[in-house]
Order: sequence, then C-alpha cells, then structure tokens
Amino acid sequence: MDNETMMELAKMPEMERNKMFRKRKLLEKYMREHPYKISLQSDGRYHTYLPTKPNRTHISKKTMDEIKEAIFEFNFNKDSSPTFEKVFALYIKENIDVAGWSEATEIRYTNIFNKFYYDDEFNMAYEKIEEITEAELYIFIKTMIRKYKLTIKAFQGLRTITKGMYIYAKSEINANVFSISQFFKDRDFHMKAMKANSKKHSEEEMIFSDKEYEMIRGYCLENLYIQNIGILIAFETGVRIGELSSLEYSDFLKIIEDGEVYYYMNVSKTETRSKEHSYKVKDNTKTEAGVRKIVISEFAYDLAQKAREINPNGEYLLMTQNGTVRQRGGYLNKRLYRICDKLGIVKKSSHKMRRYYATSLLNEINDESLIKEQMGHSDIATTRGYYYFCNKGLKERRDAINKALNKR
Repeated sequence: MDNETMMELAKMPEMERNKMFRKRKLLEKYMREHPYKISLQSDGRYHTYLPTKPNRTHISKKTMDEIKEAIFEFNFNKDSSPTFEKVFALYIKENIDVAGWSEATEIRYTNIFNKFYYDDEFNMAYEKIEEITEAELYIFIKTMIRKYKLTIKAFQGLRTITKGMYIYAKSEINANVFSISQFFKDRDFHMKAMKANSKKHSEEEMIFSDKEYEMIRGYCLENLYIQNIGILIAFETGVRIGELSSLEYSDFLKIIEDGEVYYYMNVSKTETRSKEHSYKVKDNTKTEAGVRKIVISEFAYDLAQKAREINPNGEYLLMTQNGTVRQRGGYLNKRLYRICDKLGIVKKSSHKMRRYYATSLLNEINDESLIKEQMGHSDIATTRGYYYFCNKGLKERRDAINKALNKR
C-alpha cells in the first residue's frame, strides 16, 4: 500500500476503514476461489465468467477494478446465509417502502447500526446472522454496554435494531435464527447500571427559570434581530426548533369575532436532515399530533409582524437579513447559547425553552386537552413526564413551601 493511500485511509472515519479492510479481505478470498481466468482481450476490456447455474455468465468490464467489484458483488450476494450488514439493509428498505419510515428515522437507525455493528472489537456486521449463538450475541451486547457506557435510551436503540433484524430475517427470508424476543426477555442487561451511566442534570440545567426568561426577553427586545425574534417566539409558543425554523408569515393569524381579537399560529411543517447532511423543510411535523393550530399571545403575533418588516419578501418567517437563506434550527440553537453566555446564564439548548413553555401551562391551566394540543402531544403523560420542571428561584421555592406548611 503506497503512502498516498495510507494518508487517505488515515483521514477516513474508523468505521469506514473497518468496512473497507473487511471488504478487501473478502475480495481476496473471492479472487482466490474464482474458478475462471480473467483476461484482457483485443477490445481493451477485461473478460471472465461468473459461476451461475445452470450456465456460467460472461461479463466484461473496462478495468480490472470493475471486474473485481463484479466478482465481489456476485459472491457476497449469493451467500445463502446473510450477514447482519445485508439483513440490516433489507430491514431498513422494507420499513421505508412499507412502513413509511422517514429519512430522519433511517439516518438515526443507520447511525446506531454503524456505531455498534461495525465496532472493531467484533465487526459483527460481517458475521452471518444464522451462525451467531445466543451466548455470542449476549457477549456482544454486554460489551457494547460496558465499552460505550450506554444509557437506557442508547441501549433501547441498539435493542430496537437488533430485534428488527432478527424478526425480519426469520419472517421475510426464512433464516434459521432463535427467538430474539425471548432472548431479551430471558437476560438481565442491568438497566440500573445504565441509569448510572446517564448524565445527571441539575434542575438549573433542565429548564429556564422565570428570572432567566426575563433576562433573555429583555436582551432580545433591546437587540431585535431576526434570530432573537425567533428565540422570543419559541419561548412564547413552545414550538420545537425545527418547527420554528419552518414557519411562514401566513402561519400567523389574527381573527376578530364578536368584537374580540384572537391570535393563532399554524404548525404543519418541520426541518429535517437528509443523508447528505443537507437541511430542508418537510410538509409534516415530528408526530401526527404535531400538526396543530395553537393559541398565541398578541406579543408573539407582533413579533411575527416585526420579522416580516425585516424580511418582507422572505419565503420563511426567519431568514437572513437579505431574505435569501432560511435560519436553520441549529443556527437558532447556537444563538441561544451565545445569549446565555452573554447574560451569565447556565447554557441550555432550545428544547429547554419548550420545557419552560410546558411548565408555564401546567402551572396555570387545568384543561389537559388544551395543554397537549398546544404542545402537539397525543398524551398529557408525555407533557407531564418529560416537560414539567420547577422553574422557580430559591426565594420563590422557599416562600411556596413555607406558605403550604403554615396552612397545616
């Protein structure tokens, strides 16, 4: 291997190098076992045969590399006992075609597969699924848990794709594999230990306090740029950051009925990332319940008008000053981090604005159906379980506790 090739390999991600080295080893094996001569003939092309049945198949390619690739593909695909790599590809394709998986879901599961199944300690992706015993799979999963210090959420991702591959292999290609559901039921993967792996966050890191919101609100109003308007709209409406960056001016509505003025906002789109790492707006939200028409404050409506004044011709509400580039969710998140740093606030992600909004609703509204509609949740348990935090300062907490105890 020449120095230039070695330098290129060094630049590649580790998983990609592992895949390439494994493919090279398989190709060497297939070339040793190839039963026919490869010849460069007068037409300037390389010729050989593939051992198909009942008759061999003639192939010709422009280069030796192309011939080798054809031999590799033939041998790799004809193997009656598929590898995890092959089963995963089929499993993903099936769910995209039949179950309608989104591109984001495909990317998420592919990243999980790449991380664990191409791990260089096992290279499990290249093992034949029928040949792996329950004991071997158990050792593999336990090692991944220990090596990567998996949280419960990360373990659930690994379990999901593993179960999916085994169920697909058994039901769709009649592979002789053990019951994966029983496998996970029979074994203890020490979920308590995984909880210990989860990073512990203080209340201060999980949600913005009322005081922090007032500080951010004041700063953004004094510096009313397009990104700061977006931050304020997120606080006022509780939308997800991808939904925020996909809003259009026409999504903000002002309705006068019986002399009363009502303000609404339509949420029907979100930002998604493609496999090529480009970002685009898609015509649906994260979940079915996410498509919603929510009540908003006059302040939120006025913010949308101000954004429109800054970008009168922009396709989306939040665009660069010249109205040519949409403000991606990632840009808005980074802007929030910078504001936190400037104000001396513990740095928090945009999702903590959504938690602040949910907590404000839960503290003041008894109608749970209204709250889940505003949040875009199908179940109020999701709102209470993942979005409800104490956003009061120490003095407010102390006074509330003392007030409650004094009533006894």
